[in-house]
Amino acid sequence: MKTHTLSSKDVKQFGLKSIIANQILRKYSKNKTIKRVNHVNLTIPNQGVRVDKEKREIYMPSLKLTLNYNFRNDFEKINQIELDGQYAHLTYSPR
Repeated sequence: MKTHTLSSKDVKQFGLKSIIANQILRKYSKNKTIKRVNHVNLTIPNQGVRVDKEKREIYMPSLKLTLNYNFRNDFEKINQIELDGQYAHLTYSPR
């Protein structure tokens, strides 16, 4: 976090997809006192999420990851998914 800019070219050496790199930069680069980030929760915005309500699956193409869900199927869309080491935290818009 040397430059504190919002450019994905600052993190291209990590080989991240731009959708993930941009979310990390938005989350951490505005903090001017931060020197090092040890643990990052990945945030996937709604543009990076595909939902199949019939199969009850959420697919994130940027991570090549599919999540099966077992909660109510009456939501309009998923706004974002934040992934940590064990859990997927979803925010969604109800109908």
